[in-house]
Amino acid sequence: MERTTLWRFAAPAAILSSIGQFAVAMLIPYWNDPDPVAGMGAILADTRFWTAIWLIHVAGILLLVLLLVIATRTFLSGAAREWVQVGLPIIAIGGALGFAETLTGASLSHVAEAWAAAPPADQPAYVAAFEAVGAAAVALDFGAIICVAVYLPMLGTAILVGRTYARWIGWAFVVSGAMFFVGILAELAIPEAGILNFFAQLLSIPALIGLGVSVGRLADRLPESQTSSAPGAADAAASAG
Repeated sequence: MERTTLWRFAAPAAILSSIGQFAVAMLIPYWNDPDPVAGMGAILADTRFWTAIWLIHVAGILLLVLLLVIATRTFLSGAAREWVQVGLPIIAIGGALGFAETLTGASLSHVAEAWAAAPPADQPAYVAAFEAVGAAAVALDFGAIICVAVYLPMLGTAILVGRTYARWIGWAFVVSGAMFFVGILAELAIPEAGILNFFAQLLSIPALIGLGVSVGRLADRLPESQTSSAPGAADAAASAG
């Protein structure tokens, strides 16, 4: 596959992953009841909806990582390339943690089903298991958000020092990454501080879509032969445009 062909996947990946992740952020809290019994009851009441949420979550994470890997490959030289190359392993770790969090969270439905089928004397054990699995999912989500919080400023800095993409995209990544970092750490002491992560997501979504669309436009401007030429071809073509 030629690199320009791969770049054209960036725009739909950005749009679909942003829609999916925002939808999941809005829908998942419906089961996040402080009472584990009520939480299991909510899951059992709508198992199909529960499955759909986590499938959307998995697809969103996959598309997000795909977008960021494609975007990283458009930085071919200079300080911009160094910033994204350092950040690429971080987002790979974040994606792996996100997948683990998704699969762990999805497994709560199995705990709820076992709890419902168990005799009353055994149900307290399943309640404890439900709380433990839920806590594990939260911990994995914490790690994934930390990785995103570290990577986004790196990507934003690469955009700001490069000449390929609009500067507002770079600033949006730098600011949203800082908001994610502060929000997720502050949430450990003040649960209400988690709202900062919501606003960080609102800021990062337009930037992700803007980046994906920009990568697609860059692919349309570059002849296929240029994508494999000397480093800096992408920057030169972008500057000429």
